[in-house]
Amino acid sequence: YEALAAVDVAAPVRGSVWEVMTAPGETVVRGQDLMRLLDCTGLVVTATVGETAYNRLRIGDPARFRLRGESTDHKGRIIGLTGVATAPANLAIQPAALAKEPYRVTVALPDMAAGAGACNVGRTGRVTFE
Repeated sequence: YEALAAVDVAAPVRGSVWEVMTAPGETVVRGQDLMRLLDCTGLVVTATVGETAYNRLRIGDPARFRLRGESTDHKGRIIGLTGVATAPANLAIQPAALAKEPYRVTVALPDMAAGAGACNVGRTGRVTFE
């Protein structure tokens, strides 16, 4: 029993534990999710926009993001456009919890990810499209 009571888990990415999905003393089975990890090597933001703006945007279009309270713009590119359909379930904070607009734009920000020592989950800011 002692040999099976604990195990080291190797994470597939370098990041942070976002959510523990088990409790101490709980019996787990093969294939069960134990935790959710936050991969901070690829930073993205999700913006909500109105229908008119949404229809003008295209995957690959340039965008800029500025954290609230800061003066530096970070360059990015649009990597996802989600209309009335459900947003992806693999984001740290679900976009549906952030705003009521049904149109969402996902922007990758490679320069923020490269310089970030920690994940900036939950930070707010402003996205502008060029």
